[in-house]
Amino acid sequence: MFGRKCGFTVVETLVSLLLGFAVLSFGWGALAHQRTVASRLSFEMDLLSARRLAAVVIGKELRSGVRGRDWTGPALGGLSLRAFRGWGPVCGSASEGRRIVVAYHGERAANPVKDSVLVLTDEGWLRADLTRRTPGPPACEIDLGGNSELWTIDPPISGALLARVFERGSYHVSGGALRYRRGRGGRQPLTMDVFDHDRSNIEVRMDRVIFHLFADGMSGGADTSSAVLQFWTPRTVECRLKNC
Repeated sequence: MFGRKCGFTVVETLVSLLLGFAVLSFGWGALAHQRTVASRLSFEMDLLSARRLAAVVIGKELRSGVRGRDWTGPALGGLSLRAFRGWGPVCGSASEGRRIVVAYHGERAANPVKDSVLVLTDEGWLRADLTRRTPGPPACEIDLGGNSELWTIDPPISGALLARVFERGSYHVSGGALRYRRGRGGRQPLTMDVFDHDRSNIEVRMDRVIFHLFADGMSGGADTSSAVLQFWTPRTVECRLKNC
């Protein structure tokens, strides 16, 4: 009698190796596909978030002002504006309008280093520099709410009724992101770098402001269609978004 064979033949070994490589290759392919899909979904979520943020931020800024007086821009490239950060009714004044008491309401405290004010009078809106800010009398806060503050302004304005705080700023699409620039400082990114730098831009027309926000086609294979944000003038009353 012949003894029982042990082990595998060369053919069986080769077949086993081929099957193993096939399973391993399939697994690596599935993992790579899954990572590609996850990367694309992540990019599209970042893109959607950036477009929504642009709509909310720019819409709010434009609704706070009037074209020509508070915001303007070149035909293509950027949007320059008075970025309003707070307001308050005027409780009283002194020193012939050089100092006014304001019941202040705002997103942040007024800052004499970087802020200016628009003051409403019977003659309309007048601009002044905010040179000093100190606590005001409690009576103003009790009557009108907010924070009672004593502002020193230059030049003096008599007959002040309402004051609005603003800083000079501008919005641009550069380096793949929507950016805000205060004064002559650097451009600070407000969104992630998800926009096509060469094609995305801000277009200022007589009747509207249009943001063309193209997706960065090199990131995750995401859709490169444009999100068109239209803000109508002279007063911004509507924002229309397409493809976002």
